[in-house]
Amino acid sequence: MKKLLVIEEERERNRAMEDLLKEEEVLQAYDWAITGNEAWGFLSDNSYAAVSFDIMVKKGDGPNIVEQVMRKQMGLFLLRKLRGGAFENHGTPRDVPVVVFSAITNEEDIKEIKGLLGANGFFFQKPFDPIQVLAKLKELMSV
Repeated sequence: MKKLLVIEEERERNRAMEDLLKEEEVLQAYDWAITGNEAWGFLSDNSYAAVSFDIMVKKGDGPNIVEQVMRKQMGLFLLRKLRGGAFENHGTPRDVPVVVFSAITNEEDIKEIKGLLGANGFFFQKPFDPIQVLAKLKELMSV
């Protein structure tokens, strides 16, 4: 069974994407993490056919200012761990397709993200067209 991990803290955006995926019959199994720590747990316990997340993911549940500054670092950390093969023993390969979306506009940051994504990764700038993301996820989940 193909399984998708979505890391997204905005519940409405997540529900909208879930509805689209179900409507298009892309979704077979689905896990949703709100924080980087939750995502780490899911990745440590499950195998995924694709991972989709906002690079500005929260590390944990704390609402403090330091937490806000660390969001991009947490997203990059997860991406580096995925690409480094940290979860291969759990069934999620280092070349798992990853879809990243972000409101980041700094060209250097975008270049770094795309470099980490490699050939099997896709970057969408916010605001993005959900239909484009759906099409990419559909393509990834059907392989």
